[in-house]
Amino acid sequence: MKIGDHVHIEGYEGVGEIIAIKGNNAEVAMGILKMKVKLEQLSPAGDDEWEEDEVEETSYEGVDTKAKMQTFQFELDVRGKMRDELIPLLTTWTDDAILIGATKAKIVHGRGNGVLRDTVRSFLKKYKEVEKLENEEGGWGDGVTLVTFRN
Repeated sequence: MKIGDHVHIEGYEGVGEIIAIKGNNAEVAMGILKMKVKLEQLSPAGDDEWEEDEVEETSYEGVDTKAKMQTFQFELDVRGKMRDELIPLLTTWTDDAILIGATKAKIVHGRGNGVLRDTVRSFLKKYKEVEKLENEEGGWGDGVTLVTFRN
């Protein structure tokens, strides 16, 4: 894979374009979103699948969703956070994920004694928009929570 290739990202709908590669990671643009993903999560897309669409600007009562989509981080790292600072951070992050229509994202909380993992998961279970929570396969395992949102 190389810069300029059109690709599918595992777990996401649509086709993106590789705009940068560094080591085993790629930065992929999908519309106005830019995501950093592992190369192994990418598969080639046919040129006939690629469309340069104009991005619709949706507004929810004064919220600039276009700006939210440009700045949203699909990976949230909360290692070292205290429980009382974690909840407001999770609230904002989860609300933004739902607002922009994210289908998958992940939260890195580390392994430790499980307090952050338990807090993250019990908090996210309160959202009806969260379909599934699971450990990351390989690598961090139970130190990372993969979040699947309902469409």
